[in-house]
Amino acid sequence: MAYPSREQVSEKVDWLAFTVQFYKELKWADFIKPSWKEISPVARFTNGLENSQGIRIYWNSQRPQMGKHIIMSGSCCTILEDNLKELLQYVLRESFTVTRLDLCVDVRHTNMRPENSTYHLKKRQCKTHAKKGEIVSDALVGGYTQYVGTRNSATYVRIYDKASEMGTDFTWLRIEISYGKRKTKSAIKAYLSNDDIRGMVRQFVDFPRWRKWNAVFNTSKIEVRYEHQTSNTRQWIMGVVVKSIAKEMCLDDGQEFYLSILQRIREEYYGLTRKGDTIDF
Repeated sequence: MAYPSREQVSEKVDWLAFTVQFYKELKWADFIKPSWKEISPVARFTNGLENSQGIRIYWNSQRPQMGKHIIMSGSCCTILEDNLKELLQYVLRESFTVTRLDLCVDVRHTNMRPENSTYHLKKRQCKTHAKKGEIVSDALVGGYTQYVGTRNSATYVRIYDKASEMGTDFTWLRIEISYGKRKTKSAIKAYLSNDDIRGMVRQFVDFPRWRKWNAVFNTSKIEVRYEHQTSNTRQWIMGVVVKSIAKEMCLDDGQEFYLSILQRIREEYYGLTRKGDTIDF
């Protein structure tokens, strides 16, 4: 077969999951249909809802601290495909906790197979920081999946036979990159800024000796970094301590207690640094 053409290659968001605070109201856009029905909850949750587009919401009424968990599977993402970028922007704007994001590249009607990636991995003809490459196959129902990285890591790629999964009469190779909680927001930003999933995949794994891979992934690499993690101490200060200070300020008419706090911080900082530099608060 000839090298893949542009018509044979497509990209899409294939999974989105995020968590919101239990009592926070979800302000869905108009393209989200308001028809919801009750569904059986998954493990650890007591309630579930699903709308006609396949958006699922789970929560635990006895444990509101778990929040509400929203899942948009592959079929749901296909239905919402034209509006997914707007939805991703909403998720970022509201600072929801994104727990999973899957992005995929589909290559149809070619002779590219997942076994090709296994060949190049075994030959060490691959560029990746991943340390493991599990193979999953089924001799009875068919199908073959080559993993690059592990499923419990912040990022991994799986290259698999989508045709066997869907039962199509044409070849269909899917290359899917999955981001966990530590990289999801950075991945969303990279996707929205570049609109190039192939570049994000190629940054994580590349096969320089696989010619048809190179024909598909003929694009610049796009890096997705870890999200900056706020320390537990800073979270405690900004969440608990600041609220307590604000309450004391209300009792003290604000200024006197506020200024004494600033002075104490200056003294502590001076003691730690042993410098006489002026600190402009």
